[in-house]
Amino acid sequence: MNINITGQNIDISAEMKNHINKEIQKMQQYFDNFTSANVTINEEKLNYKANMTVQVPGNTLRASSNATDIRTSIDQLFNKIYQQVKKHKEKLLDKHR
Repeated sequence: MNINITGQNIDISAEMKNHINKEIQKMQQYFDNFTSANVTINEEKLNYKANMTVQVPGNTLRASSNATDIRTSIDQLFNKIYQQVKKHKEKLLDKHR
């Protein structure tokens, strides 16, 4: 799986990259069929905007979040993408029944 973490108008620290990688690993434990994940974090004045695109076979999952704190923005982003991954997995399981 390819994981790209980029920052626009911000340098992402090693601690943030580790936090993002841990969250992606948690996601992989639940659903391990990812082909790639792209995480982009933008700093705009007093807000941080986090975007994520995850490629799974047959589908693309996207989520974004805005917050005044970078960690909050990332956590909200992963909450949204977890919901999409869960929904995608349930659809796959329903097709096989």
